[in-house]
Amino acid sequence: MELQARHKIGAHHLFDEMRQEGANVHGGHENLKKACLEGGDDRISALPDEVLQHVMSFLPARKAVQTCVLGRRWRHLWKSTPSLRIVDRWYLDKDGVRKLNMFLNHLVLLRDHSAPVDTCEIDLGSFERNGDEPQVELLVRYALLCQARTLRVELHANNDYFDLYELPLISQHLTRLELSYVTLLGSFLDFSSCLSLEFLWIMHCYIHGEKILSQSLKELTIFDCTFFDHVRVRISVPSLVRLKISDSGGKTPVLDNMPSLVKAFIRLCDFDDLSGCDNCTANGVDSGDSVLLNAISKAKSLELVAEPGAFIFKRDLMQCPTFSNLKALLLNEWCVAIDFHSLLRFLQLTPVLEMLTLQLIQTHHQWAVTGWNYNPSKQPFISRKLKVVEIKCEKTQLSLPAPSIGGGGDAAAVLGSAADGEPGGARHLFDGMATRRDAHRGHGLQEESGGEDFLSALPDELVHMVLSFLPAHEAVSTCKLSRRWRNLWRSAPVLRIRDAQRWDCGHSFNKFVNSLLRLRDPLHLDELEFQTYLYRPTEMPIPVFEYQQQRDQEVKYADLWIRHALKCNVRVLRVLVQSDSGPRLKINMPLVSEHLRTLQLLSVQLDNSVLDFSSCLALEDLEMTDSSNCPALEEPGMNYYMTFSNKMFSQSLKRLCITQCTSTDFTEDLSSLPALEDLEMDSCTISTKKMVSQSLKNLCITQCCFNLPTHISAPGLISLRLSDNQDWTPLVEGIPSLVTASVKLGKWSVGCSQECGFLLGTCAGCDGDHDGTFKCELLRGLSNAVNLELAAEAGMCIFKQDLTWCPIFSKLKTLLLDGWVVGHDFLAVVCFLQHTPVLGKLTLQLCEGHKHMVEIQESSSSVGHLVQFEHLKTVDVRCLRNDEWVHKILNILNTYGIASDKFSIHIQDAV
Repeated sequence: MELQARHKIGAHHLFDEMRQEGANVHGGHENLKKACLEGGDDRISALPDEVLQHVMSFLPARKAVQTCVLGRRWRHLWKSTPSLRIVDRWYLDKDGVRKLNMFLNHLVLLRDHSAPVDTCEIDLGSFERNGDEPQVELLVRYALLCQARTLRVELHANNDYFDLYELPLISQHLTRLELSYVTLLGSFLDFSSCLSLEFLWIMHCYIHGEKILSQSLKELTIFDCTFFDHVRVRISVPSLVRLKISDSGGKTPVLDNMPSLVKAFIRLCDFDDLSGCDNCTANGVDSGDSVLLNAISKAKSLELVAEPGAFIFKRDLMQCPTFSNLKALLLNEWCVAIDFHSLLRFLQLTPVLEMLTLQLIQTHHQWAVTGWNYNPSKQPFISRKLKVVEIKCEKTQLSLPAPSIGGGGDAAAVLGSAADGEPGGARHLFDGMATRRDAHRGHGLQEESGGEDFLSALPDELVHMVLSFLPAHEAVSTCKLSRRWRNLWRSAPVLRIRDAQRWDCGHSFNKFVNSLLRLRDPLHLDELEFQTYLYRPTEMPIPVFEYQQQRDQEVKYADLWIRHALKCNVRVLRVLVQSDSGPRLKINMPLVSEHLRTLQLLSVQLDNSVLDFSSCLALEDLEMTDSSNCPALEEPGMNYYMTFSNKMFSQSLKRLCITQCTSTDFTEDLSSLPALEDLEMDSCTISTKKMVSQSLKNLCITQCCFNLPTHISAPGLISLRLSDNQDWTPLVEGIPSLVTASVKLGKWSVGCSQECGFLLGTCAGCDGDHDGTFKCELLRGLSNAVNLELAAEAGMCIFKQDLTWCPIFSKLKTLLLDGWVVGHDFLAVVCFLQHTPVLGKLTLQLCEGHKHMVEIQESSSSVGHLVQFEHLKTVDVRCLRNDEWVHKILNILNTYGIASDKFSIHIQDAV
C-alpha cells in the first residue's frame, strides 16, 4: 500500500487523524469485511490484526504511524506492532533533532504499553550535537520495559561515538544486542542483569570500562573497536560458544576461562601491545599470566591472525595449557618465524588436531624472528591425528597430507619403544596397514577385484560393532581387506586381547599389544579385555636364567596396559592373568578413574591401598578371581587364593563377586560399601562371626568354608542362596523383605548349633530338640520368604533341629523339599504343611534311597494326623522312575488329608 502526503507536516501532525480513546468503532471491522466481499478494492484491510501488524513491523516507525489515516480499521493497529524501527539516515540539524525527539515522546506515550516489543532498531545518520541530542537512551529503556528480545543501536561515525548512559541494562527477555558507533562506559558493560542475553555484537565502538560480564552469553563479536583506559578490559563470559575479536585497537582485552567454547577467531591488528608487554598494567593479570590463549584452550576450531611482529600470542604460548579439544587450527605468518618456534609449540599443545592451515600472504622477508629458544629434540610434539596441512599463499595453495607424528611422554614413550624391534613376530599383523594419509581414502568404495562388498558399505559405527566381537589380532588383520578397512580397527571402541598362547613367546605377545595400543587412535575405550601370556617350557630341563627371563615377560607390561586403559576413559576393564605357579600381577597403586564402571580381575594381587576404590567414582561392578584354572581360560592348573584382611571402600559399588579368597574379613562390616546390593562369594574362607550390611539385596554364598558360626544380618535382603558350604552352617537373622531363599547343606556341614555333639557330615541320629536345649537357628530367619527351597546331601537331617521350634511361614507360597531334608519319615513334611497357611505348591524331590523311608512309614501303626490344606493346589513329586514305591509315598500323603487329584509326578533324568 502506498502512502502519500499532500503537504509537509511536523512530527506531531502524524497523530492528528487518530480518534480519541473510547470512540465508537463497533462494527467497523465487520462492515469493512462485508464491503470487501461485495466488490471493494481494500482487500488488505480484511486481513486479521496479527497479519497486518506483522506487515507493519517491517516499516519504519513514522510510516507505521501514518497508517492511522487510512481508516478506522487502521487507527490503532500501529500501537501494538511487535517492532519499533526508528530509521532516519539523513543529516539532522537542531530542528530535526527537536522534531525527532517530539516524535519519540509521542510514540512512547501513545503506544499500547501492554503490547510487547519483539525488535527495537535505532538507525540514525549524523546530527548536530550543539543542542539537544536524540533521545536514544529513552527508547532503549522503553524497549526493555516492553520485553524486547532484539535491540539494535547503529549511529553514524560522524556523531563522534555517541555516549550511552553509564547504567547497566536490565532485562529478562533480551536475547540479542547489537551496538555500532557508540561509546560504552563503565557499568553499561555489565550484562549480568540480562539473564537471557545470548548474542552480543559490538562494532565500531569505543569501550571504556574494566569488565564485560555476562553469565548467559553464547556468541560475542567485537569488531573494529577501540579499548581505552590504562588497564586491560577483562571479558568474563563463561558460557560462550563462539568468539570473534577482530581489527580492534588499544590494549588487548584479557579473557577469562571459557569452558564451553567451540569456535574462536582472533585477529590482532592495531592493538598497542603487539610488540611487547613490558609496560603492561593488566586488569588482574600478572606479567607472566596468559592474556588470550589460556581462556580459549577448550575450543574445537581456532583461527589466530596477527601481524608478523605480534608478541601477545607468543607470550601466551609460554604458559598455555594443552588444547585438548582443538581439531582445526588456522595460523598466519606470526607463528612461522625462521625457526618455526611458535608453530612447533602449537603442535606440542594440540594432541587431537586434525587440520592445520597456514596462511602465508606476506613475503618471506617480512616474517619476524622470535628470540625464544626451543629444542624440538627435547620436546617432541604429539599431534597424532593430524591429517592435512593446508598452506595458503599468494601464488598457490597446497593441501599436504600430514606425516605420521611420533609422541612423547610416559606411557606413550614406553609403548613406542616396546613395539620397535626386528621385523617378524607380532609386528607382521600391522604390515598391511595404510599410512595415516590414506585414512579416509576409498571410503564406501566396492572391492577393486569386483563383486559387491555389502559389509564395507555399512557405516563406521556398525563396522566397529562387528569388530568389537573379534579378538584383537583378528580385528587388526581386517586392515588388509581393502582401503575402506585399513584404519577402521584404530577407532574400534572395544579391544579383546585373547589367545595369548598363539604367540611363540611372551616377548612377541607383548610387542603386539604395545604396538596395538600405540597405533590405535587416542579415542575413548568402551571396553578393554586382555589376557597375559603363560610360559610353559616344552623341553626339560631348562636353564634357570632362561626360565626366569621368560617368566618375567608374562606380566611385564600388564600394569602399564591398565594405566593406559584408564587414561582412555575405559568403562569396562577385564584383566585376565594366566598363572599356574606365579608370578602373578601385583598392583600397588590405587586405581583412579571417573569412567570405569566394571572391573574384572583374575589372579591379581592387590595391595591394601588398592582395595580403596573411592577414586573410581562410577565403579558399580567388581569381580575378583584368584584361580589360574578359571573356566573362561580353560587352562588346567593349581588354585591360588588371595587374601583380603582389610576393609574395602567404594561409594558407588553395587555388585561384588569374589572367588577363591583365603580370608574375607572385610565382609564382617560392609558399611564401607554403602551402595552394595549384590554380593556373590564362591570357594572362599569366611572367618567372621557376623556379616552385616544395611544395603544388601541379593546374597549368594556357595562352596565356602565357614570357620566360625556366622550370623548374617541384612534386613533389606530380597534373595538368599546358601549352597554346598563346609563346616559351620551360617545362621540368618530375621529378614522382613525376603522373597526367595534357597539353602542346600553340603555333606561336610557341621550341625545346626554350636553345642551339637554329632559327628561331622551326619545328623542321621538326631531326633530334634525334645528337651528344649536349642532354639530355632536357621528356619526362623527364613520365615518371611515367599519362595523357599531346602535341600541336603545324603545323611544330613539337621533341619529336624529347627522343626521342633518351627515358626509360621505366613507368606510362603512355593516350597521345595529334598528327600534328605525330611529324614526317615514324612512327619517333617506334615510339620511344614501345618506352618504354611497360604502354601500353594509343594515339591518333593525324591531319589532311590527313599525306598527305605517308605517301608518304615508303611510299617508304622500310626494313621497320621489330618491337616486342612485350603490353599494347596499342587503336590509335585520328582523322581527317577515311576515305581511302585513312589505310589506308596502318594498313598501315605493321602492319609494325611491331601487329595489325590493334587498330585503330579515328573520323571527326571539321572544326573
